[in-house]
Amino acid sequence: MLAINDVSIDLGQFVLNHVTLEVERGDYVCLVGPTGAGKTILFECVMGLQIPPTGRVTLDGRDITRLPPEDRGVGYVPQDYALFPHMNVFDNMAYGLIEHRVPAQEIRRRVGEVAKLLNIDHLLERRPSTLSGGEAQRTALGRALVLERELILMDEPFGALDQVTKRQLFKYLKAIHAELGLTVMHVTHDFGEAFGLATKVAVLLGGRLCQVGSVEDVFLRPATREVATFLGITNVWSRQDLLGCPESVVSRAALAVLDSSEECILACLPPDSITVLWDGQQPPDGAVQGPAVIQGLRWQGSQCELELDAGLPVVATNAARAVASMGVTVGDTITVALHPMDVHPMKR
Repeated sequence: MLAINDVSIDLGQFVLNHVTLEVERGDYVCLVGPTGAGKTILFECVMGLQIPPTGRVTLDGRDITRLPPEDRGVGYVPQDYALFPHMNVFDNMAYGLIEHRVPAQEIRRRVGEVAKLLNIDHLLERRPSTLSGGEAQRTALGRALVLERELILMDEPFGALDQVTKRQLFKYLKAIHAELGLTVMHVTHDFGEAFGLATKVAVLLGGRLCQVGSVEDVFLRPATREVATFLGITNVWSRQDLLGCPESVVSRAALAVLDSSEECILACLPPDSITVLWDGQQPPDGAVQGPAVIQGLRWQGSQCELELDAGLPVVATNAARAVASMGVTVGDTITVALHPMDVHPMKR
């Protein structure tokens, strides 16, 4: 549906370097990357706010690279909602339809249907100043949906919302995406949004598209050390690291994987794939086990992150309840198990 082909643009501080990305009809693509990676520029190239000097942007085979924004068939939901304070919810949602001279009866139909779908039909006479953050965000989303665009772009739509409101909006978005068959590109810094919504994740680092794939592929099998580091996966070891400590449980699990691939020189292991064997618990079939000394504990809601020394530095995540119930602390030795099948080999 959307094809971004070898797009490059240099705006001084912000650049895109030969970005190519395919978005299929019905995809929900989360575009992730640190501040300054080029996410906003890429959106602007799709929207028509930037014209790349090289490369093409096509939508359903139609070249839209140099078309003005209003002729592209793209809807947009900004981070700050951009609602008109002097208009009520109905008029804010209807604004784009009025600008396109859609008949009044059709405007009432579209706004009514979308407002009901978003559960804001009881708010249509309210002004933006009286809305909660979630209600304002649904109004901004509704304004984009009533235009019936082929593609919806969402720029960090949940950035200003609390966690409870964010979870509620997740439910609305998932239901609407499924019911309407929407095609969405969604910029976010929050990996939880990608976990909860995306059918595909694209990682943009330093103006380069470094990896595109399913949520599972990207978060469990990062393409490079750079991607793994951005995703917060610190369990990356070189072959040299592993050979330097062959008795470590890490080396015994990972070297077997690297030895089967001559091209791969790095081993990556997501922290939640490391099993802590509490109180004589047996390891999973096929896993290797060994001792590890706790170097640090970091409590993160229902999870606890354990910084371990297993001959090589390792980070594992475990249920906070289990860690607390065992009463372990820094300096204690525990037993961990790693399965070679969970080790992801990387070329660089």
